[in-house]
Parts: sequence; structure tokens; C-alpha cells
Amino acid sequence: MGEFTYKIRAFFYRLGANPMELSVPRLPQAFDVWVEIGSGTSDRNYIVNLFEYSCTCPDYLKRRQYFYPGDVRRVCKHQFALMEERGLVDQLDELSRAVLKFGANRKTLRRLENKAGVAFALSTDTWAEWVDVVTRKKRVGEKGGAYSGEYDVYGYNNSEKRWSYGEAPAGARAIKSAIRHELRI
Repeated sequence: MGEFTYKIRAFFYRLGANPMELSVPRLPQAFDVWVEIGSGTSDRNYIVNLFEYSCTCPDYLKRRQYFYPGDVRRVCKHQFALMEERGLVDQLDELSRAVLKFGANRKTLRRLENKAGVAFALSTDTWAEWVDVVTRKKRVGEKGGAYSGEYDVYGYNNSEKRWSYGEAPAGARAIKSAIRHELRI
């Protein structure tokens, strides 16, 4: 998908045609400062502003800047690291924290609930065969979808109809149905 198409989609997201389902809080004006933060994987440094949810890294500049400022998909790993450093991650709901922790905040992101009301997220890119699924683990003795374990990420290949490494999450059948229905892939 070209950058122009990506910008058009982001424009419609801003208009509310596709409401944000997972979000980050609007921070006070005191966070309107530019902070230099290390890459973590190289010797490069990037400049982050948490008030604007912006960064100078290539990932942010190429993809994330087009999402609305409160959209969790706007947050790159450098912003997330600074949020952790400043103790701001605790302000996020558990699912948003997990989506950011696992980097599952790609172009298409849906927050859903299973029949028991447990929230999970599906994330993919338009051209990708793989879907990231962020859902709770099942604890011993839990039944009926009311899972309360910590969040984890699972990969599902829709063209091959298989889970990454053969590891399916609890409630996999319902999640596969949600992938087909919600993502239309």
C-alpha cells in the first residue's frame, strides 16, 4: 500500500470513520518537552515528545505520525520506553499496555471481547498474512472464556490457517472466527 493511501486512511481515522478502540491518555502541557532517547538497538538517538506523542524515528515518521494523537498505534517503541521511564504506562488499561509491550499496534487494530466479556486485540497490516492476537492466558481450572491470566501475544497465519509454532491461545476457535469476521481477510 502506498504512502498516499495510508495518509488517506489516517485522514478518515481522524474524522472518526473508524473510531479508536485502544487509546493513550492526553497528557498535561508539562509533557510538551522534547526528550532525547536512545534507540535500544543501535547507537542512534531520537527525540520524543509525549504531549504530542511524536518521535523522530523512521517508524514514527513513516507510519505512526498519521494516526490521531490519542490512538495507541501512534506510539512507537521510543515513546513507550519514555512512558515506562516516567511511570505513565500504569495509566493505560491492561490491553493497551499489552498491545504496546508486544508491539502489536499495526495499521489495523481491533479491540474485541469474547462471550465472557474478556477483551482481546487483533492487529495486522493490510498486505500481511499474519495477525497478531493479544489475549489473556488461561489459568488452571478456568472455563468458558472468562480467562484471567496475563496478556500474551500469539501469531496466526490466515492463509495457512495455523498458529505460530503450533501455540494457539485459549479460545482459539472463537478468535479465528473473529479474525475472519472483523478483519475480512
